[in-house]
Amino acid sequence: MYADIGAGGGAGPSSAAAPAPLLEPMPYGGFPMQAQLSVEYGGFGLPLLENGEYAMPAGVPIPPPPPPQLPDLPVSAVAGAPVPDADITRLESFATWDDISFFLALHVKHQHVHVPLVHRPSFAQDVLHRRDEGDEAFRGLILSMIGYTITQCPLSWLVGRMDKARLEGLLAKCQRGSRLIQIRYQTRPSLVVLASTILDWITAQAAPTPELGANLLADVRRLVYSLGLNHELPSESLSPLDIEHCRRLYWQAYAIDKTNSLNGHPVQLADYDGAPPLPLEIDDEYLPALAQPADKTSYLAAFGICARLFKVLGGCIQRHRVWLHDADAGPSGVRLASWVAEQRRDVDALLSTLPPSLQPRFQQQGDTAFATQSANIYITALCAELALLDLRAEVVPGPDDKKERYEIARRTFAQLEHIPVECVASNGESLRGKVLRVVVSLLSADAEQTPRGLWDWWGMYSRVEFVQLLPAGGGG
Repeated sequence: MYADIGAGGGAGPSSAAAPAPLLEPMPYGGFPMQAQLSVEYGGFGLPLLENGEYAMPAGVPIPPPPPPQLPDLPVSAVAGAPVPDADITRLESFATWDDISFFLALHVKHQHVHVPLVHRPSFAQDVLHRRDEGDEAFRGLILSMIGYTITQCPLSWLVGRMDKARLEGLLAKCQRGSRLIQIRYQTRPSLVVLASTILDWITAQAAPTPELGANLLADVRRLVYSLGLNHELPSESLSPLDIEHCRRLYWQAYAIDKTNSLNGHPVQLADYDGAPPLPLEIDDEYLPALAQPADKTSYLAAFGICARLFKVLGGCIQRHRVWLHDADAGPSGVRLASWVAEQRRDVDALLSTLPPSLQPRFQQQGDTAFATQSANIYITALCAELALLDLRAEVVPGPDDKKERYEIARRTFAQLEHIPVECVASNGESLRGKVLRVVVSLLSADAEQTPRGLWDWWGMYSRVEFVQLLPAGGGG
């Protein structure tokens, strides 16, 4: 499909073949982090042999490796009993190939533009030639895509294929299967495994496995830094297409991290650890030539705009937490207030210069991809602005800003009203979480009475929740 960074890009372990060595070389000539440390004998004091094992002193027994830690078995909300295991060596043990093809077609058509984690033409060829039969990591990616599609697409798109009970059962099996494969690749990071883990984190926000999200996001952080995706060029030997693929993965990981941090969770990807440039605004079919037609807006334009908004949000969260921890450890309140004003101007400039295809009033009927992206842009921008106001109120106490909050929320809601609810809903649990964040911000601005426009946001939350599959016990 593409030259994968990491050791998981080839055929993976299965019940019929032993797992690859722990220190398997990566395709671009490097080694996983463990191998790099062992080559320097750092922390081990033992030389590394050619077969990937350490030269142990005579008479020292080698302890057996610990058994893999398997995830808890998902419970079906319909049957009330554990979901039976599927054979992770065959996709057909999860669903028929016709059903698998149905969900992959939905993902490629409606969801890929929002999470561009693969090169679409290459991915289609890999599916056609059944790469999953010999590549376990790729098999896990497909399972992750199926689970993601079930929780992200409007339910009306799915029930014609399966009823709700079967969808929930398939979702639980896909979650378990992909997670088992990810665990088998813990010591062999790759772009394929990272893409699978990112999709599973998003799925976990809507599925009844709340404890799984923290584990998945920790794995995303580990994979990003193990693969060096926070650098401008992870490897000198990468092709331009591979570089773009790495950057897309990094900024998608960055986006889910900042979405998670909005709820008070620790930041996983910090700006001071470095970040690559944003990916080029070029659709997959034009990526080999590195040129997008001038008269066609790329769906990567919205991806880049959201990445810029998340960067503002990430900077705000970092500064706010440093200030709360130790106000003397960072910039002064005056400098922070100036920074807030500058960032708000940048957000306004981003929204005022959106391409027409991303402005709801100019969108063509049936253009679901751009409409869904527009909803994500506007709600993310609103969360960034409210976070900036929170920081300003903390560092420079001043006049009540509730009118300002109401006006920003009203302006955003007016834009979202022009977007079909199915397109708003296709942003999934992350959008529902952001809507709740808006509600909390409006309530905190005026605790004595119901804020103006609050019921509009509650109504939007209810409509979005209604049109998607939310397994019993799921959702944030």
